[in-house]
Amino acid sequence: MKRILLIALSVIVIVIVVVAVTYGPFVYRITIGLNRYESVPPALPARLNDKAILVFSKTNGYRYDDQIKAANAALSQLAAKRGWTSYVTENAAVFNPEQLKRFRAVVWNSVSGDVLTEDQRRAFRTWIEQGGGFVGLHGSAGDQNYAWKWYVDDLIGAQYFGVTMRPHYQRATIIVEDPNHPATRGLGSTWVRTDEWYSFAASPRRKGYHILANIG
Repeated sequence: MKRILLIALSVIVIVIVVVAVTYGPFVYRITIGLNRYESVPPALPARLNDKAILVFSKTNGYRYDDQIKAANAALSQLAAKRGWTSYVTENAAVFNPEQLKRFRAVVWNSVSGDVLTEDQRRAFRTWIEQGGGFVGLHGSAGDQNYAWKWYVDDLIGAQYFGVTMRPHYQRATIIVEDPNHPATRGLGSTWVRTDEWYSFAASPRRKGYHILANIG
């Protein structure tokens, strides 16, 4: 009997160790974050023109790796097709006054966690307030930077608090409110899609934000 109990206990311990090694870093990453911060800016290519976009996909929290890679490639192709240039990086030290001046817009592609230092935050905010463009894709549109009130309250305009569950991916009808905007032109009046949907504490519409589409 003791032998059976020892074997069972050994199996349980092995399972716990395997689970901890396999999923421990993932759980730590999404609950606490990696807290990695870069201080040495990357060397930007000389080829950037006056319509350059910066594609930023750093993650200190949850990471959608396949989506990030696919979106980075798609954004680079889209930029090239339109005669723009692009630079893809996960080095947050690019958020400095001199290098940000070389870009017309910044795309945060599934950025998660707290990714910028205080100096980098100030540089990014100043650049935005001086006319820089911003696009937040997926996680970047809400599930990070809780401690950075300007990002939540002023840049994206609302506080994220959860995603759809049970089931995780749900079918929804998107109602296009502004069919004339370049981002929604060609979609029609409605767009049906099955996806993971984000929930926010309040609608940014209350602050005067221009809403292009909503979930009906």
